[in-house]
Amino acid sequence: MKPKNEKEINNAFFQFLLMFLVTVFIVVITVFIDYSFPWKDYKTLNKEYYDLKAQSKGSGNVSAVIDSLNVWFTVYGKPGRVQSAVEADIAEHITRLKNASGDSSSIKFYKKIALAYSTLLEAKKNELSITNQFNALSIENNKCKSDLDKAKSDLEKYQLILSAPRN
Repeated sequence: MKPKNEKEINNAFFQFLLMFLVTVFIVVITVFIDYSFPWKDYKTLNKEYYDLKAQSKGSGNVSAVIDSLNVWFTVYGKPGRVQSAVEADIAEHITRLKNASGDSSSIKFYKKIALAYSTLLEAKKNELSITNQFNALSIENNKCKSDLDKAKSDLEKYQLILSAPRN
């Protein structure tokens, strides 16, 4: 059973299909023209991405240097270590920190951190010197106390001898 107006139905269907495809084509072209790929923005963003990647790599190196500086400062002043070698290693790490790469604000920040660690190194040197002086004075104080105790016992002996009756 075929409809009587099959030709008209097919004709209307093909017209609808043609109008639908034309409308979709116009919408796609309009969207493409309106939202064409922003090559200039892509290049800018790509450049910023690689700059940030390089900066983060540099900051990773800086954080490694800071971690090693912290380790060296915990070792500084401990017995059994050659202090001049430890100081040389700390100075080398501080120099690496001063010469770290990055943008201008990062370089300023790294130099301030290096200055802070240099100040800390000087403070540690002064602390070690004062500790050594204190230990020497403590030894001298103990020696003086023992000499004073000996002198007191000798004085007591002499007083006993002097106060003893004479025959």
